[in-house]
Amino acid sequence: ESLWGVDTPEARTLLSFAANDHDNRVAGNALLGLYYLGDTSALADVMKLAEVKSALSRSSAAWVMGEAGDPRFTESLRRMISDPEAVVRKRAFAALARIKTANAQAPVGEPWHVAGRMLAGESVKGLRRLMLAVAGKDMREQPKVAPLQFLLSEGAQYITSYKVSEKPLPESMSVVFVIPRWREAADGAFYEGVLNCLRWKRPSDLWSLLPYIETGDGEAPVARDPEPPLFTSSADALAAALNGTSKRMECTDLWTAMWCATNQEGGQSRGRRHVIVFSSVEEGRVAGHGLIDNLLGGRVPIQVISSGPNGQLAELCLRTNIIQRNCAVEELGEMIEQAYLNLLARYEIAYQPAAATPTDIRVHLQTPVGWGETLIAAVRQPEEGV
Repeated sequence: ESLWGVDTPEARTLLSFAANDHDNRVAGNALLGLYYLGDTSALADVMKLAEVKSALSRSSAAWVMGEAGDPRFTESLRRMISDPEAVVRKRAFAALARIKTANAQAPVGEPWHVAGRMLAGESVKGLRRLMLAVAGKDMREQPKVAPLQFLLSEGAQYITSYKVSEKPLPESMSVVFVIPRWREAADGAFYEGVLNCLRWKRPSDLWSLLPYIETGDGEAPVARDPEPPLFTSSADALAAALNGTSKRMECTDLWTAMWCATNQEGGQSRGRRHVIVFSSVEEGRVAGHGLIDNLLGGRVPIQVISSGPNGQLAELCLRTNIIQRNCAVEELGEMIEQAYLNLLARYEIAYQPAAATPTDIRVHLQTPVGWGETLIAAVRQPEEGV
């Protein structure tokens, strides 16, 4: 107990050794100490202790679960209330009550913005991986989250086997927003969403706005040679541009804008380039082979966000393996923020899935000073013939 909260390599080593002690109280106290230090392996080890032959050890496991107040222990405790030993049942009932009380309380601290994306492929052991971004009101606030403070769940099942690795923030980057010229597209949600993301733009990052003329927006764009995107690091200049309206003669069509955004020849960009494309109406023209070849051969990550159906754009995304996200207008703000924050993801989580097939995963985090949650869509393989 005297080692609880002592976060040194020596303390962790000693607690890990004591967690395997034959004395149930020594093992229980050591596992709770590891839990307090944020060691994710403590979850599985406590649940293993709950299944041993010794009733005293099972009782100690129930006590640890109650002291932790962690909802991930709920399913184990429900099984333990049918234990043949009264001492185990008593501890299990008490632990369930403590967990219920702890989780009935409202989240504490500042609400944080959380975004995540699945990483393709599985490891040899069948683990799945995701990247997660956690942000406060601006980039000057970098919330710190301990591994055990991430609660992952697939449907009603909690993930109890996972590992968190904190990576350095991505280096300076250049972001191109391909956005409709008409500010009222999607009720203005595109411009409002990008404006909200300005709070997370680091001084070293460059942004570029590439407005285009959507089909049906009056006359067709003026035919001219496309120019490379103009980048700036000035938040004031970007805010002014987002609050204004670009001249029609300065705009191209969607396909030309996408070609310019992904063509890295010329222009003054910095670091890795990322492109976020917005669409609100059906595109009347077909994407050319030049753009398709450019997208297939390029290494520029692209995200496409639409507020309505766009068959031609969907066909382009399908042919070039670009993920297109469609949502209602009222959900665009959240989706745009998620798309941008994903560029700043720094927590990598490898986990053992509860379901055999790829399943959407919810991530909830709670610390003494802040909390947040997000739902991350699973990466599913397209069906044959689709």
